Amino acid sequence: MKKLILLVAVIAFGSSMQAQHEARQLLPLNPEMLNTDMNIQQGNHPAIPRNINDRGPVSFIQLGSSYNIYSILLNGQNMVMYNSDINALTFIHRQNDGGNGGSGVLSFDVSTDGGLNWIVNTGPLTPGIVSGSAATNGCRYPSATIYNPTGNTNASNAYIVGMGPALVPGQSWGYLFQVSSKLDGSNVSENYPLNPGNPYAFHPYGMDITPNGTAYNISTLYNNSGDATLDTITYSKFFLNRGDFNSANKNFDWSTVDTFAPNFFRYVSSFSGYEVNFAGTWNMAFSPDGMTGYVVVIGAEKGGVDTVPKPIVWKSTDGGSTWGALGDFDFGSLPLMQNVIVPTQQGDVRPYFSGADVVVDNNGRLHIFCEVLSQFSSNADSVTYIYNNPQTNGFHTAFLMDVSGSGALDIDAIMIDTIYNSDGTLPDGSGGNLGIDSRVQVSRSEDGKKIFYSWCATDVATAGTTDNILPNVLGRGLDVATGKLTYIKNFTLNSAFDGSVFYPTLSPVSISQGDDYDYEMPIVFAEPGATALDAPQYYFIKGAGFNENDFGATGPIGIKTNQIPALSLYPNPSNGLVYVHAGRANGTIEVFNLIGKSIMITQLVNGTATLDLSKEATGVYLVKVAIDGQNSVYKIAVQ
Repeated sequence: MKKLILLVAVIAFGSSMQAQHEARQLLPLNPEMLNTDMNIQQGNHPAIPRNINDRGPVSFIQLGSSYNIYSILLNGQNMVMYNSDINALTFIHRQNDGGNGGSGVLSFDVSTDGGLNWIVNTGPLTPGIVSGSAATNGCRYPSATIYNPTGNTNASNAYIVGMGPALVPGQSWGYLFQVSSKLDGSNVSENYPLNPGNPYAFHPYGMDITPNGTAYNISTLYNNSGDATLDTITYSKFFLNRGDFNSANKNFDWSTVDTFAPNFFRYVSSFSGYEVNFAGTWNMAFSPDGMTGYVVVIGAEKGGVDTVPKPIVWKSTDGGSTWGALGDFDFGSLPLMQNVIVPTQQGDVRPYFSGADVVVDNNGRLHIFCEVLSQFSSNADSVTYIYNNPQTNGFHTAFLMDVSGSGALDIDAIMIDTIYNSDGTLPDGSGGNLGIDSRVQVSRSEDGKKIFYSWCATDVATAGTTDNILPNVLGRGLDVATGKLTYIKNFTLNSAFDGSVFYPTLSPVSISQGDDYDYEMPIVFAEPGATALDAPQYYFIKGAGFNENDFGATGPIGIKTNQIPALSLYPNPSNGLVYVHAGRANGTIEVFNLIGKSIMITQLVNGTATLDLSKEATGVYLVKVAIDGQNSVYKIAVQ
């Protein structure tokens, strides 16, 4: 599998680089096949503190499978969910059966002991498709959450609640399936209503559930009528869907409780040839108490401070009853963006947001874990262009950031990692390719005091390629109260799945007091066949986590060294210019060579500093940062 993908991707990379120059256009994707995120370049290089050898007691547990990979592709899906009251995990997916109802039948895998043991292929959740009585002939891209009745401690009495897009025979998209059952597989319920935008229902993302048992997700519209003059429908509206448990029928009653309609910038799609709304991905989440919620759409609006894909946000503080827009914000004004984003040809800083996932912490603060690039031009006709290769070592640098806030006047960003290789590809079985991107995912502890990030990347140094074709899954954690980050862990390096972790999906809620760590991140990934049309096998990563003392723990230089809130240095390796960012703190920075000689002392002012080592010899240097009596030491490499 690894060798096949490597060959295809290297051929694709070699031919495409001859045609690429300063920038390339981000072509719209076919939503029937692929991710709705933008297809852009990314990768991995050693940068922020990480411990590449500390994988810990990680094990891999085989779950179910599906008929092909078109079940787990989309970044906005929430396929894994954890509930601490019953220590239960669920993973929803399409079945691996082309005959008994077809591949669009849904089932789920369930664990009631925190992920140690699993019952796979429970269901089906869609018996009507098996019998032929359902309105649809296939479900796609499922998401699900867990509803546990108040006071219940028996996992068998809890419910899995799922939603996603379903096919209208002869028309492709059109239905949103609504399914549920008890975790033991009983009390199955299925329904296939049309979205309010009849007949153009499209992917519901951000499946979440509040403590009172109300389920939510956010869906949109997509024109699949075959009439390209109706492309204006695509992404024109977003619908907040609410599901309430019906105790008499033992299922969920769904309704659309709000509608969001951004004033999108419109551009001519090379896919359809008609104008479409410029939107990428969408998501939503609630705080642990269920009172503060956010809806997030990554898109470019008309009439704002800039025209670039960025978060458009609505907020509720009354449990989802009423919502209001947070207002336009210039993300390029953030100190971190000013330090790392390459200015446009016109000289302004315009961060270009790509893939994103969201959670809300215990303070009601939104965290958007996102991939950020540099927009090429501030001209409206170039909104789909990014810089291709002016940055690190000739490869495009993508920045993985936590952009957080509670309002338009309270927004900040911290660096989680930097990566620099191109999207990898997986042969789709019909002569094309599926993209393999960084798959940014974010989770919170049950109480919302800790935030956890996971993403996919190929180690450029060991893989010998700049394409993300041999992906591993990495993780990092944030302490909300102190702002301290853990070092980065590579959970699959040197394992049986080293370089073959595809489309990992992370539960929005992580496990506290796990079997192996204080905090464990429930991650499921796919190991595909030779092409996307072959059956993938799904695996659960048991023991992907961190301990309490990992948040700011000390240790060997360049590994567990981050004692200072949200401190990061990048790029690393560099050509001599190294940027330091640490919130808004002030402090002192001293640089040493490897024989211990001090070669530079400078000040960290309002959280930022630039180290110019361009006149120093190539090699490794130590950077000591002192803030408020706390010291951190990092290794950096100058090439």
